[in-house]
Amino acid sequence: MEDFCLFPEDHKAIVSAATNNEFLPASLHSTVHRLITDTERSTELLDDEIVRAQAVIDRLHNQHSRLVSQLQDYRTVVAPHRKLPVEMLREIFITCSRDPLRIPVQLDRAPWTLARVCSKWRRIALSTTALWSNIHVPHIYDSKSAKKYIQVVRALCDYGVNSPISLDVLLNYRPGAGADDDVVKELTQLLVVSAARLEHLSFHGDCLSIHSLLSLPPGSMQKLSSLKLADLVFATSRSDACTALHNAPNLRRVTFIYTLPSKMDDIPFSQLTHLTIVKTEMTSATAFHILVLCGDLVECALHFKNSDQVKLGGYTQSKTKTISQLKVLRLQVAADQGAPFLWISFLRLPSLVDFRFANFDRSLEWHPSWTPVITHSGRLENLDLCVNISAPDLEEVLGGTPNLLELDVSPTLLLISVISRMSRGDLLPHLKSLRWCILSLSTESDACLDMLESRKHGGNGAAHIAEVGFSLSPPRLYHPRVKKLIEDGWDMRFLA
Repeated sequence: MEDFCLFPEDHKAIVSAATNNEFLPASLHSTVHRLITDTERSTELLDDEIVRAQAVIDRLHNQHSRLVSQLQDYRTVVAPHRKLPVEMLREIFITCSRDPLRIPVQLDRAPWTLARVCSKWRRIALSTTALWSNIHVPHIYDSKSAKKYIQVVRALCDYGVNSPISLDVLLNYRPGAGADDDVVKELTQLLVVSAARLEHLSFHGDCLSIHSLLSLPPGSMQKLSSLKLADLVFATSRSDACTALHNAPNLRRVTFIYTLPSKMDDIPFSQLTHLTIVKTEMTSATAFHILVLCGDLVECALHFKNSDQVKLGGYTQSKTKTISQLKVLRLQVAADQGAPFLWISFLRLPSLVDFRFANFDRSLEWHPSWTPVITHSGRLENLDLCVNISAPDLEEVLGGTPNLLELDVSPTLLLISVISRMSRGDLLPHLKSLRWCILSLSTESDACLDMLESRKHGGNGAAHIAEVGFSLSPPRLYHPRVKKLIEDGWDMRFLA
């Protein structure tokens, strides 16, 4: 391409014509055509150069990718986890898989993700029985989902080989006759075959399959350590409803919700450490009978109705039933017409640290003979009383619980004398959480707030009560002083 000279005035005229739509003199037309031809040739040369350069870049990118892949392979070969023995990998897998295996299967969570890393990890995961033995089926709504989920549970049990099984099932429908026969049959077979391996069983719903499991011969569930049954209908005619529990030496935790077996002779109450029976029609007579049978309880929650036919078995305030290890006792009582509910006073609880007594229909009065039962240990830390209790009785209870950390007497008023003793630290010096009732946000509330501020800023050694709940009777709007304390960071709230 021959160079040609473009005079400055010609260049200026061409630029002006291109940018400002000016008239281009005819004498410059040939010059512009020459410029077009030269520029097209230069563009073609640059395109060729770009193609050659892009080929070099692509080749370098490919080389880089291969080297990176090789580098990963080399690093993997000498990676620390490659040196870990299989036993240690198993422990790591178990640590990564603490949550139950939910059904439907969640493939994006362990242990499924671990089993898809490589063939070696898959072999280790599938042979680690503990990974496949904690199974949770949160919802079964119909026979179709039931069949599918039962098959998955069976496969997981096969992965677990002979390891103990933890099974939690929520059955949202009750299988009936006919179309659900196969479901009942398959679920029964699964439970019965797995009975000897069951360590933890939680079953919510009613189905013949669970009855078939419970009615197995004594000794069929040797590994069972915890049992939770909810919404299960026990027939009074089924005398052998819980025979499988009769010789279950490791059973320590039992929970019944909504229903209770009509025949409880096979339940080994004497060896239980944790017992929960709630939302049932149990009478106070049955509740006391059960407590008498329990000698090793650590935690206990009982809901029952008051009755006047309690067989005390010779127990009195002078001849008490001692439950030496019981730390947590929570009682909820609905009072029918009958004799006063008194058997609490026949208990001796030397280890009690947490006590709740609820009588929501407010039909019962706190009996003075109950006070020594809950204060005897001298270790009580949490106290929740939802019951009619007189001011002197409440002050006596509080005086006997110097180590109390949490107190909820929200249906009850605190006397000014009690508030004054709390302010000085003479009463409940370690208390950190308080819920109680006040009649109005006026003089009474000012005394309460003075007490709270005194404990926070005073030098009497009393603990700061950081959590505060007011139950107002009648409910009213926030007091300005309370608002200010909340703005200053206090955890205060008005309770419904």
